Amino acid sequence: MSRTTVKLSARDYNNTASTASNFIGSGSISPTNLNSQAQSSSNRNLIINGDMTVGQRGSSWTTASGYGDYTLDRWMTGHTVTGKFSSAWVEDAPTGFKYSWKATSASAYTVGAGEEFIVRQKIEGSNIRHLALGTASAKTVTLSFWVKSSLTGTFTGAFLNSAENRCYIFTYAISSAATWEKKEVTVTLDTTGTWLTASNIGLTLYFSLGAGANLVGTAGSWAGAKDLTVSGAVNFVGTNAATWQITGVQLEVGNTSTEFEHEPYERTISRCLRYFHRIGGYNCREFPGYNENTTKGLHVFRHPVRMRGTPTLGVSSTVSNYIIAYSNTQTACSSILLFNTTNAEGVTFYSTVSSGLTAGGASALRNIDYIDLIAEL
Repeated sequence: MSRTTVKLSARDYNNTASTASNFIGSGSISPTNLNSQAQSSSNRNLIINGDMTVGQRGSSWTTASGYGDYTLDRWMTGHTVTGKFSSAWVEDAPTGFKYSWKATSASAYTVGAGEEFIVRQKIEGSNIRHLALGTASAKTVTLSFWVKSSLTGTFTGAFLNSAENRCYIFTYAISSAATWEKKEVTVTLDTTGTWLTASNIGLTLYFSLGAGANLVGTAGSWAGAKDLTVSGAVNFVGTNAATWQITGVQLEVGNTSTEFEHEPYERTISRCLRYFHRIGGYNCREFPGYNENTTKGLHVFRHPVRMRGTPTLGVSSTVSNYIIAYSNTQTACSSILLFNTTNAEGVTFYSTVSSGLTAGGASALRNIDYIDLIAEL
């Protein structure tokens, strides 16, 4: 096999003086003499929407009923007790970023022994196969992120498996209040335990906003438990009106962090749509279809990307927010939309009106409010 030799000359690189580190290879071009950063310069961040640029569900959230609520795309809060903090999508970030996710404590709450308040991202198993978790070949990874808080002290986060019976707690210190600080954590991954590598939860990254005594463990090593914090760490929800913000979250293979992987917006939103798609806004979407009879229309929608699995349907409780357009007129629906068929590729909806459709005729479903297609982990 022939080889090509290329001579590289010095050149200006991003307006800085060129050095040997600017070049990704020298001499004969082959996979063996490209440095590791050049070979994996894209798609290295295992976190989706780490720069908080996609927010299909709005811009502010409260910890409502149930344990967890999705906020910005791929980011989910968890709370044993509701109403102890709220979160928002804000334009406040370090240089090079625009947005961050911000939590605000609602009171000075004393955290119970078994209680937890967190924000987390679940990483799909198919995206972590190369990490070799649970084997002797488990990789080393580095987590980096920017954080700002009104509080100072020791804060914690953790990595957990899907069963939440293997955990690794890490700590980071916030030194200056109301100041963006970059943090880095390097972790040698678990060589034991069960780690899923299909279209299910592979690895979860937690950031603790408060955790009780039953969830206290030791930082810096893997344990067979669900521990989220260490003794003496800051309980964010314990201070009224405290704030905590994060952006620029990156998890990558290797023992050092690289510059945050800024990807085109369309790439980020495409990755997010695999798990959640909100379709909303008056006349922003029309679902074509036909009328099965005088009261029922059948309408088709194909997902812009293949979803993780068969989605569930979320719709507004206001029936009149959905309209069937037909024969130069339109009529509000009389019942909530229902799936007819659905899979990871697309869905068909049933819509119902009281009367007036022409059986076999064409119609279109319009949504004034929203339709959610949900395939979250």
